[in-house]
Amino acid sequence: MTGPIKPFGNPLAISEINTGFALGQNLGVYRGVTWYYSGNLTTGTFSSGATARLDVANFYGKQPTDPATAGTTTIDTAGSGTFTIPLYRNTLTIEIWGGGGGGGSGNHDGTYNGSNGASSTVLGVTAGGGNGGVGGTRYGAQNGAGGSGGTASGSATPSPTTLTKTAGNAGGGGNAGGNRGGAGGAAPSGGAAGAAGNNGAGGVGGAPGAGGGGGGYSDHGSKNPNQAAGGGGGSGAYASIYYSSYGAITSGTVVSYTVGAGGLGATPLEIGGNGANGRIKFTWT
Repeated sequence: MTGPIKPFGNPLAISEINTGFALGQNLGVYRGVTWYYSGNLTTGTFSSGATARLDVANFYGKQPTDPATAGTTTIDTAGSGTFTIPLYRNTLTIEIWGGGGGGGSGNHDGTYNGSNGASSTVLGVTAGGGNGGVGGTRYGAQNGAGGSGGTASGSATPSPTTLTKTAGNAGGGGNAGGNRGGAGGAAPSGGAAGAAGNNGAGGVGGAPGAGGGGGGYSDHGSKNPNQAAGGGGGSGAYASIYYSSYGAITSGTVVSYTVGAGGLGATPLEIGGNGANGRIKFTWT
């Protein structure tokens, strides 16, 4: 199994070099071979040419494989924290979704609105949460309005190659005549909309950032008006911070972030669906 060679200051045998590089114990076969230092971005090649001289000292601290590998870390749990940028060589992308708003309820004797989703923030860029859907009530406004989508704002520090900011999608309005709440707003590049409640509870918004569906209520056994429908929650906004090359943010940098919680669906029946939490996603190559 290949791996890093021990650092300077330690005895090193040719057999250990072969264990690290798996090319044999004749140092001549290592001429022109690419090497990397463990734990940093330094790379190079051993001297090449038929007469190039190699000795054991040329191998200290080196390895045959690049320690900088591509990867992704996704953070869905609402709250604040830090992320340490790993060793990477090329690009870095940070995506941000705000929390989705909760759906409004369809209710017989009151108006109950879904709560707003919370904002997500990293490097000075904020993806706002979606607004909760408005509840519908059979003794008032039977059709609750959908919540508006969140907005994205701010400028990234350090300055990125590109910064994309996209507003969230609004939730749909309730349709009391069809006993149906409004669907939640789908999140840009994110989660699917929470389903509209059809004479029942609204669906939960898909992760990340989608709004919950509104609840639909009907009581055909009573006098008119006998129907109510809550609006769907709006989705959270979306932002993407892209660095096209290494250097603006170096490996080992500690980045603070906040992931916004999804809004709660309104109760009592027919209840609205909860909005999905936001998300912070780091991708590096």
